[in-house]
Amino acid sequence: MRKSFLLFSLVLPSVIFASCFAVIPQTTGFSSTHWEEQAVVNELLPGQTFAYQVATASLQISFDNNEFAVTNYHQLLGEKQSASLPLQVTYNNQSSAVFNYTLACGSLNRTISFPSSQTHYILFIFANLFEAFSIMDFTISDFEFTNNFSQTAAAGGVDYFLFFFMPANETSWLFLQSLAENYTNLDWSDNYFVGKYDASYYEQEAIAYLELYTRGKLLPDTENLKISTGLLFGVNKTSGVVMGYRFKTSLKGEFKGYKVTCKTELYLKREEFDLPELTLYQELKLVGGIGATVGVGLFMALVVLVRKRKQ
Repeated sequence: MRKSFLLFSLVLPSVIFASCFAVIPQTTGFSSTHWEEQAVVNELLPGQTFAYQVATASLQISFDNNEFAVTNYHQLLGEKQSASLPLQVTYNNQSSAVFNYTLACGSLNRTISFPSSQTHYILFIFANLFEAFSIMDFTISDFEFTNNFSQTAAAGGVDYFLFFFMPANETSWLFLQSLAENYTNLDWSDNYFVGKYDASYYEQEAIAYLELYTRGKLLPDTENLKISTGLLFGVNKTSGVVMGYRFKTSLKGEFKGYKVTCKTELYLKREEFDLPELTLYQELKLVGGIGATVGVGLFMALVVLVRKRKQ
């Protein structure tokens, strides 16, 4: 697999593009230093282990007369894994800027340092929301070279970016709430995407939830490519532990001279915990082939407008 997912490996061509345009206005009042100023009131102890499971993993791609599907497998840090294998996340320690943890699944065992600045969270949140774009691009390129789907980027199943912890303080929840407020019913138009964003933030039983949705046309000046994506994740407000996330994507249209459709779905959750369903996502209706999502090696420009909140 050509993509490396060692922590914050946003150096793939598609994500470099996004990170170059990720802008947080200085007036937002949310910078990485603000998290340092508030006590982290969590219950995390070094050596604590949290068990996760992949309840759903599905990837379907078609372009012209070529179709390919992978279910019950997913790509974890670039390696193909069976959804039946549990994930074990062991908290090691944290500083004001980094969470250190160990991720184990089957034979995979990696120690990861995750930067906890708000810029990193924004990039990871939107990387999950739009990660499917790059899969179609890589898959088509690989298939044109090998003429064999088993040697393409899609062979390992649905791909995604990981995060398991957030600072457990009020600034985090205000940050997520502000993201939701600024993306609710937001019309967007630039050289890379024309469409609408929507979002929702709510809390239930000490869990903070953020749901994001976008629907529109990707690369409007060069491709006839429609996209619909949705993401929901929940964070325990007491510990800062991510309880899991769902995302679905659907895409159809024309890309690189092909008629394409793609559909991805992933549901990762803490064991014995169930996340709510997506409420904003609307799957694209596809004509023929499979159904709905992905693709583009260019990752969409992120311009995040986070409103300054009075505290």
